[in-house]
Amino acid sequence: MSRFSLLASAIASLPSKAARLLDAALTSVEASVAGLSADGVFVMSSPAVGNVVCGTTADHMALADADDAAKVPAIGVVAAVVDATHAQVRFCGIVEDAGTFTAWAIQYLDTTAGALVETAPATPYVYPVGIAINTTDLLVLPVGLLTYLLKSVLAKFGASMIGIVDVGTLITGVNVETALQELAQFKADLGSTANGKGASKIAIEDAGALYAAGDSEAAFLEVKTKAAVHQVRGVSVTNVANLAAFVVANNGITYIQGDRILLAAQSTGAQNGIYVVGAVSGTAPLTRAADMPTGLALPLGTIVETGPEGTEYKSSSWKATATTTGGAVIGTNDPLFYPRVYKQTVTLASGTYTIGFGSTATPDEALFLKSTTESMVNITRDTAGGTLTGTVTYVAPVTNRVAGGPGTAVVVVRSAVEAGTIQNQDNSTLSVLITNW
Repeated sequence: MSRFSLLASAIASLPSKAARLLDAALTSVEASVAGLSADGVFVMSSPAVGNVVCGTTADHMALADADDAAKVPAIGVVAAVVDATHAQVRFCGIVEDAGTFTAWAIQYLDTTAGALVETAPATPYVYPVGIAINTTDLLVLPVGLLTYLLKSVLAKFGASMIGIVDVGTLITGVNVETALQELAQFKADLGSTANGKGASKIAIEDAGALYAAGDSEAAFLEVKTKAAVHQVRGVSVTNVANLAAFVVANNGITYIQGDRILLAAQSTGAQNGIYVVGAVSGTAPLTRAADMPTGLALPLGTIVETGPEGTEYKSSSWKATATTTGGAVIGTNDPLFYPRVYKQTVTLASGTYTIGFGSTATPDEALFLKSTTESMVNITRDTAGGTLTGTVTYVAPVTNRVAGGPGTAVVVVRSAVEAGTIQNQDNSTLSVLITNW
């Protein structure tokens, strides 16, 4: 007779209506528990009451083992031994004399085959089997099986289960654990200096193997150094004699720490390039910019854009025109920066005006002329002046040009008459546009 029946009989003998009602309630509870209980006889080698079991093949059971993937899930506990090769297994319900327990302690499948343990094993081997209702009897519940099934379901969702919308399928793990491990590895790769961890980690499909950087920081910098366009606040069109003591007022701009400046007219051409202004104390040191460092083979045609400030060449575009194979090496070769255009308003003196070295004006203009033949000179008269009789056009003949930078470059503009000579009484004001590239 079960313990519920014994208790019900004892209560039924009590002379009270309450006792009879309690008897009915307990009988109902017993029926419910019996309904929940499910037993079956299965083939099993050397069974013992209290063994936690798992299914192997049809109608066969074996000892379950939390850390053996082939021996989970635990689906029941041996309730009775039929013989040496058969056991009655209870899937849900009470198993009497199942072991020695702490009352009401949750019992977990152990990493020792067939055993129970009250301290949950380390993740991921946590499979609850039931609850000890006293020190010897176990209420078997299908919680462990449900846990296993839940893990199996989660295993199909991977990255999405940890809140990642993995459009690019960068995370390939099919379960939560491996997806988290991949995410951790991805984070480690971002800070890695190992080869192959760079450009690909910042979403660059580097099919041409243009980027050699091994870590993400260097990869970002490498992308910047190979960018088609670089930005600076302004450009220096005169030689900076001392890079360690740069006079911060330069070409109409007063530079502050952190500003970027293009040096385009250094006496030592290899010094040309982009610099960053250091701490200002009257003067400031200039250091090579990270995107144009010493030793960089500057890609052919690299462009630098200036800001809207400056006396000359405000909002200008400059191109590295050196034809060195593989690109000019910063600090070794002169990149030969030339502005796209040069604009100047001039007033003729006796029909002529010299722009650049030996200028008609004082001081000389900072003229950059890439080529005497390839650079184009366009002249428009703004205001007529002097005697214009016979003037038919304004010209800047190739023979009156000298290519180069400030201190070398020259363009002579003149008023021409039909005979090809100078109209030396023409003092008109002209707009001159020189296009280098």
